[in-house]
Order: sequence, then structure tokens, then C-alpha cells
Amino acid sequence: MAPLIFTPHPALQPYIQCYVYTEMGTPGEWTQAEMAPPGYSALIILLETEKYCISVNGEETQHYASPTFTGQITCFSDVHLYDRIKIFFVSFKPCGAYRLLGISQHECTGRSFHLTDLLGSSGKSLSEELINQPDAHKVHAVLEQFLLQRLSLPAKKEICDRLSYVSEQIRLHSHSNQLISRICRKEGYSISRLERHMKEIVGMGPKKFQRIIRFNNTLSYIRLHRDECKWAQVAAQFGYYDQMHFIREFKLFYGKTPEAYDKEGWLMKIVHAG
Repeated sequence: MAPLIFTPHPALQPYIQCYVYTEMGTPGEWTQAEMAPPGYSALIILLETEKYCISVNGEETQHYASPTFTGQITCFSDVHLYDRIKIFFVSFKPCGAYRLLGISQHECTGRSFHLTDLLGSSGKSLSEELINQPDAHKVHAVLEQFLLQRLSLPAKKEICDRLSYVSEQIRLHSHSNQLISRICRKEGYSISRLERHMKEIVGMGPKKFQRIIRFNNTLSYIRLHRDECKWAQVAAQFGYYDQMHFIREFKLFYGKTPEAYDKEGWLMKIVHAG
């Protein structure tokens, strides 16, 4: 089915990209759903079931209960999901999860947690309200109300807003070399202070974040211009030092080389929607 997209409430739009409802997998079977780093964290809610089974990079199967918070992902993951699942994503903007959930994102990077483990009683109350919920519109309404209430948290709104601006500059100029140094000079940050703040609030340092955003911008370009792409030109256009640098980054974040992608002629199904 085509994903169903919900636009966040205006008060939440600085912190949430979108809500997405979709269905994934095959009943009674394992389905591969490769995952490249999307550059944001997500809250995952299952409909009509409480748990899902997942295996990442061939490791032992893990069982996750809904709702699950997944932090920033920093490299390609070969994911296998069991059974057909109906799934609702909250895709946060870079500073959104910190602002609305009030938890250190650095501690969540590359990891997944049940929301109760992160938020205690408030996470438990939300879980109980969402358990086995069969309707995506109801899930959306419940989450909107919960997240709107979270706006009253005494989180560091000023620094979140400042880093939201920094993150947006990185998104817009991800192809630029020496970008982080220029941002630090303009915003009055030291490199070490920006590194510390972005790890805490975004989940990774500014240079890693720029690499992931640049890669995703590169993939977006390839999707639109696949028939005319020449890898050396793409590498130069998006600020890679040379074609070998581009190939290394492509393999790290996509799991295969550009040449392998070109032969297959398709882009992976990414677990994080949005």
C-alpha cells in the first residue's frame, strides 16, 4: 500500500517532519528491508499487535514492543522483519526528539528503546492508550495530543532552536567543504562546543551529520537523474574529494557500491519512511 502521510500540528512542525502510516512485510515470512541512515530519529508504533521481530546484520533476532524509539543511525544496516506489520512512524526533525522527549540523543544513537524505558510513567500511559490500536487516524490523534503536551517540558528550547538553524544550514549546504568551520565562525561556536551540543541534542557530531545529509541529498539527485548520472560528476557536484571518496561513503551508508546499485537499477526499501 502507498504510505499515508499526516502533517504535524503547526506548533509541532519545528520538531516533526511528518507522521507516516504504512504496511511492511509478508505474513509468516521474513522480509528484507535494508536501512540507510536517514538523518533523523523516529518513534515507531505498531497497529493491531504489540511486538515485532527484527534481525539486523545477521545478529540474533530481537523482539521489540510498541512504541519503540529509534535513535540516529550512522551506517547501513541489513534489516529483516518477520511477518506483515502495520506501522506508524513519527519522523522527528534533527532536534525534535530531544525537545519533545527530553532525552539525550547521544545515548540513543544506534539503539532502540521501549518508550516506557525512556519516559517512565508518561511513556507507559501512552503505550497503554495505543496498544493494539487498529486505526491509523486514531494513533495520529493520540500522538498529536501527547506531543503537544510535551511542548511544556522545561527543555532547552533556545539551544534547540539554535541547533535547528545549524542543522538546516548543513542540510542546505551539505556539499560544501569547510562548512562546519564557517558555521562555527558565523554562530560564535567553537568546534568542540558544537560537537558536544549536537551529540547531545541531534545524536551525532556536525561532521558525521553533514556526511549523512550529503549522502541523502546525493541519493535524491540520483533518483531524479538516474539515466544521466556519471559518478565522477556526481562526486564533484556534491563535494566529495574524488570518486573513490564518493564510493567509500556510498558503500558505508548504502551497503553497496554505486556500480552495484547501477546494475540492480533500484533503490532499497528503507525502514524509516518519510
